[in-house]
Amino acid sequence: GFGMLAVEDEPSSVVLFWKGPLPRPVQGLVDELQRTVRVVVRDAVYSQDELREEARRIAALDQARIGVKIWGVGSLNDCSGLTVVIDRSTDLARARHEIASVMKLEFSFGGPIMAL
Repeated sequence: GFGMLAVEDEPSSVVLFWKGPLPRPVQGLVDELQRTVRVVVRDAVYSQDELREEARRIAALDQARIGVKIWGVGSLNDCSGLTVVIDRSTDLARARHEIASVMKLEFSFGGPIMAL
């Protein structure tokens, strides 16, 4: 059920995103850590394994078949879905149509990184 770990500033906290009930050993670790640091457990819609599997599936889509260049796929910060980075020249409506998922997808534009 592990989603991800995050650090928040206000108030200073370690945030654990977890899908489903915490296993007893994980709850024990959270309880132990609470003695020295604020730990917040938040529900994750998807586990890291589920997010990774769907990200790989989307990244492997054939550009020639779907007509969309995908530059990157990664987890949203709250484990609720994925962010998909598509080429700047891509029509967003087409990308939304061609890249379907049961997960929430957020699209952004990008491209190769070039040194100036």
